Amino acid sequence: MGDIWLLTAKDQRGKNGTKFTIDCTPNGHIASLWGTETYTDDSSICSAAVQVGLITVAAGGKVEYQIAPGLDAYTGGVANGVTSEAYASWQGSFIFPAAPPGSGHFNVGPESWTVNAKAYKGQNGTRVTLQCSANGTLGSVYGTGTYTDDSSVCTAAVHVGLITVAKGGTVVIQIAAGQASYKGSTANGVTSSDYGSWDGSFLFPKDQTPG
Repeated sequence: MGDIWLLTAKDQRGKNGTKFTIDCTPNGHIASLWGTETYTDDSSICSAAVQVGLITVAAGGKVEYQIAPGLDAYTGGVANGVTSEAYASWQGSFIFPAAPPGSGHFNVGPESWTVNAKAYKGQNGTRVTLQCSANGTLGSVYGTGTYTDDSSVCTAAVHVGLITVAKGGTVVIQIAAGQASYKGSTANGVTSSDYGSWDGSFLFPKDQTPG
């Protein structure tokens, strides 16, 4: 079977509600995963099980996972020493019945300030919730109010006044079409840059209601 810590649930896509068991070997290694509590089905099952607290890397162990439908967006996070990444729409997911969505607590690390919205390009109107860690590092941002989708979301959120660098926080963005040009400005200690034509954007809806 090869390295069990690289095993994903892609082969079981579409079998929604069906449960499977995997036996993760001791002294494994963390592999790629996207999402928190609900994971893309190309994520490492064993690594996800460590993140939700069902097993440890050192001890391994048997875990039960369940196939679930794909989501429009996946949120990354940090728990039990494991960092997962955010991702856009994906065709299939898996969860753990013993650690269902909403049952855990996840933190975000400083890498959250490098996240942009390029993964959601073309999904115009879609709302995505993102978390920004406290004491972040400002990144590059282009535009005012409407930003290029390769801009740092957290930095743009400071620019628009939703959060501060010191405290961070949770923000909701809305994916928008590209624009012919973007105008930079200085606000809340952040200077954004001008840019020409770009094929994708995001903005911060005033009601900040998650999608």
